Amino acid sequence: MVEEIKSHVVSIGKWNRFFAILFIICAAIMFFSSLMMLVGGTYYYNGMEINPAVIAVVYLVMAGCDVPIIVYLLRAAHAADDVLVIENEVQAVADFLTYSKKYWKYSGILSIVVLALTILALPVSIVVSAIALA
Repeated sequence: MVEEIKSHVVSIGKWNRFFAILFIICAAIMFFSSLMMLVGGTYYYNGMEINPAVIAVVYLVMAGCDVPIIVYLLRAAHAADDVLVIENEVQAVADFLTYSKKYWKYSGILSIVVLALTILALPVSIVVSAIALA
């Protein structure tokens, strides 16, 4: 039974590392995209002047929100690797579960915040569109 648990923890740790690498790549793309938007000037879309600096700040915030996710995933992956090499495997599994819990808790709270902002942005965008068309 203990070997099966170790096997599952190590397998999950590998997936945690994989997703951490994906999040690093996504955060880097968002960061560099925001820099390019800041370097670029204003542009016009359907006759409206648009400043990309606002979008660049949003991208920077989104990339910043990914940092704790990356840290928790990498720590959980490292703790999963420790399950095989550390003498006190119970403590290593406890560390793995602690970082996994932190990851899921942060992801859940972040999801609720993004969902709430999306719900709030809908009526705002409708009003702004109505004003812009008038």
